[in-house]
Amino acid sequence: MSTITKKLKEKFQPFVALIAYRSNVDGSFYMESRDIKNGEMQNSKPLTIDCVSKLLKSIAKFKCEVDDENIYGRIPSNVLWYDSRFGKFTLIWYREPEIRRHYFSKGLGLPDGEIKIPGLLYIVRDKSLSLYAFKGTKPKNKLYHAPFMNVNNGSVCLGTAKIKKSPEQTFESVMKHWEDKFWLSEFSHIYGANPVKGNLSSIIKHCIATGDPFPIDNLIPANTNLKSILV
Repeated sequence: MSTITKKLKEKFQPFVALIAYRSNVDGSFYMESRDIKNGEMQNSKPLTIDCVSKLLKSIAKFKCEVDDENIYGRIPSNVLWYDSRFGKFTLIWYREPEIRRHYFSKGLGLPDGEIKIPGLLYIVRDKSLSLYAFKGTKPKNKLYHAPFMNVNNGSVCLGTAKIKKSPEQTFESVMKHWEDKFWLSEFSHIYGANPVKGNLSSIIKHCIATGDPFPIDNLIPANTNLKSILV
């Protein structure tokens, strides 16, 4: 059963029916409404402006809930998967190796700074974000743990950044929104097991101080692959 079907069955009951009549002479319309009580239609009455106003407000609210994650516009070439079904929203994309600024909680003793990171696979399902790294400029099948704090076996613990959604639900704006939620938050702790070979803090300090890219040989293979994620 889809989420929307379950929602309709659990939370909604029919309360009014609308019937439209069209003239065979001049094509004009007449509309009437019939209240529904205990599953049975009551006597008809002309449709009133007040009834239409209430219905339009309800439809607008419901549409907002259902279409909250619908995306429109040009599909970027780095998008690998998109599913817009209500309650099953999924968006998967990747970014090539790039320089990203890292922010750290003060208690860690790590300086904020820029690091050239490996390519990343971003996975948004409903309201959660997952991240995996890959080698090269485009993900093939083998994936690696994302070499960051706040990430455990792919699952991201979204932190301090308060990012407002863009009023435009284009692919670019939605992807940027989720990327900003991750990159504008402070890294605060190792979330689960160590995500890399070696000491992550030492690697971070070295990369920020020298400008060296993150050493991809220190990546640890993930327990999943791209094929499994895209199935």
